[in-house]
Amino acid sequence: MADTATASVLMTDVRRLTDTDSDAHITDAYLLTLIDRSYNKLYRLIATQYESFFDTEDTSKSLIVGQRDYALASDLMHLKGVDIVISGDRYPLRTYNFSARTGKQNASLVSRFDLRAASRYRYRSQANNLRIDPVPDSTEAIVMTYVPRPTRITTSGQTFDVLSGFDDFIIYDASVQVLTRQERDPSAMAALRQDAMQAVVAAASPRDVGDPVNVTDVFFQRNAYPWR
Repeated sequence: MADTATASVLMTDVRRLTDTDSDAHITDAYLLTLIDRSYNKLYRLIATQYESFFDTEDTSKSLIVGQRDYALASDLMHLKGVDIVISGDRYPLRTYNFSARTGKQNASLVSRFDLRAASRYRYRSQANNLRIDPVPDSTEAIVMTYVPRPTRITTSGQTFDVLSGFDDFIIYDASVQVLTRQERDPSAMAALRQDAMQAVVAAASPRDVGDPVNVTDVFFQRNAYPWR
C-alpha cells in the first residue's frame, strides 16, 4: 500500500536522531541530498528485486508500417515487457538477441500455425528506443510495461511516495552518513538501518501468497514455435 513522506519531516527526524539541530555544518541542502540518495537507494533495491511495486505502462504507441524504432518512455529505468493489442486483447511479445536481429527465420513459419500474424513480432531495447523486428507491416497498438526512474527529492516541502514504513530506512541511512561525516560512531544507527532493511525485505516479499512462484504463459507453450 502506498504511503507518502515529506522531505522536511524526514530531515527533522535525521537532525533529532543525530543531535544536529544547531550544527551549522549540517545544512538543509546537505540533508536534502542525503534524503534523495537514501530514497533512490531504497527505490532501486525494491524495483530490481521485487515485482510490480512501481510498474507503470506506456500505452501511447502504435506500430507504424515500415518503422522499426519507437521511443522508450523518457522516465524509463527498467523495461519489464511489451504487449501487442489485437482486437482488444493483449499478447506478450518475445525479446530477441542480436544474432536473431533480422527475423527472417521466423517470417516464413508463421503462416503454418493458427496464430495471429502479429505474433511473429519480437522486440529489443536499443539505446533510447524499442526496436521491433521484423519491420512492421501492420498498425496494432503496443503497451510497454516498465519501472520509471525514482522521484528526485529536490525541495524540503516535497511530498513523495514511499511504501508504508519504508521511510525508516531513509532516515537511518541518512543519519549514518551524517554521523560518518562528523567522525562519530555510526554503528548503532547502522544497526537500526539494518533492522529497517529487514523490514523492507519482509514487506516487499510476494504480497499475494496464493500466487505461484513463476507465472507461465501457457498460450505460447500450447502453440510452441518450432524455431524455439
